[in-house]
Amino acid sequence: MMFFDPDLVVQGCADLSIGDDINAWQGGHLFHTGTVTDLLPAMGLFWIRERALGERRLLDMSELEITRVLHPALQEALTAATWKNKQS
Repeated sequence: MMFFDPDLVVQGCADLSIGDDINAWQGGHLFHTGTVTDLLPAMGLFWIRERALGERRLLDMSELEITRVLHPALQEALTAATWKNKQS
């Protein structure tokens, strides 16, 4: 079983917004990574533009575990803040 930062786990389509960067996992393996382009929350479906190939993919929330991908600048700021707190 994979463990993710609870703040990054997406519980449902209602938690997603167009433009969010996500990773889609199944069985502990990364299957898709990309940017949300469209949402169909009533059915638990959403589309992404895959980062690697630029292809559009339809993803089903019931089949995958979705996690957010932090923007690199935000990740860097969080890492710096964590390091600074450890030094105090």
